[in-house]
Amino acid sequence: MDVEKRQEKDDQEDDENDIFIPGVGPIAMHASNRDDPLLEIKDDGEDSDAEDYFIRPDDNLIVAAHVEDDTSSLEVYIYNDKEGYLYVHHDILMLHMPLCLTWLDYDTNNSNTVNYVAVGSMEGAIEIFDVDLVDQMEPMHTFAKKSQKKKSKSSKNSSKKANKSSEGHDAAVLDLTWNKLVRQIFASS
Repeated sequence: MDVEKRQEKDDQEDDENDIFIPGVGPIAMHASNRDDPLLEIKDDGEDSDAEDYFIRPDDNLIVAAHVEDDTSSLEVYIYNDKEGYLYVHHDILMLHMPLCLTWLDYDTNNSNTVNYVAVGSMEGAIEIFDVDLVDQMEPMHTFAKKSQKKKSKSSKNSSKKANKSSEGHDAAVLDLTWNKLVRQIFASS
């Protein structure tokens, strides 16, 4: 009998420890958000971010260079005048600080129209990026002055003149332009 009395006391203590809060009932669980009568916004099952990655025919692309502290990037914006929206579609991190940009729509290997941007930098490099690619880590092409190899001691003694190269820029790339008549020519200053 002692065991039965102990169980009855335990049951009575459990009942006393239950806290009753007026107006609060058990939590209602629903299989999906559509079944919940209190939820005003119904879950469509579609991710709205996926729609933001789709570029519509009436959307315009705007590419802007962005520099903040030691970080520089290209920001690709989507602008639609009819719908009235402007947002950053994606950004491209840059190694060098960009000074000038120009849009290119010509690829020598492809007859289709493309969206490339050429970027001139402080370090004298010209980098070409594909604006349509999201999360690219490196430029498609880089045009830069070839780094000169260290000269040996014997070559330093024999020639005091510096080897000047006509390839690439010695200083910052200040301007870029694409020749519209002869599509293979690209000019920089």
